[in-house]
Amino acid sequence: CDPAALDAAIKALTPRFQVLDTALDNGGGYLVGGRFTVADLNVAEVIRYAQGAPEMFDDLPNVTRWLAACQSRPAFQAVAERRQDEELPDGWRDAYTRTARPGVPGLPPRG
Repeated sequence: CDPAALDAAIKALTPRFQVLDTALDNGGGYLVGGRFTVADLNVAEVIRYAQGAPEMFDDLPNVTRWLAACQSRPAFQAVAERRQDEELPDGWRDAYTRTARPGVPGLPPRG
């Protein structure tokens, strides 16, 4: 992993995550209509890749809470379990198994 590229990505994503944090606060904790929808699950899946940079979540209490709620859903956990068998490039497995920070569950380690 290129540290400069990682730093640039974090710098670019942080303000966008702040927008998401505000939107979750204003929207009742969900992306659409104040209730859990497929939009939440889809966006949470994409954001999961950012969990390898836990510093991005330090000032995002709504994103942290929302992400934990999405990742704790049985359907999300079932997909995560099936994905353990996917072949991924070196180092990508961590995105599936690393916990970003307390209160944001990582996916279950293969065992």
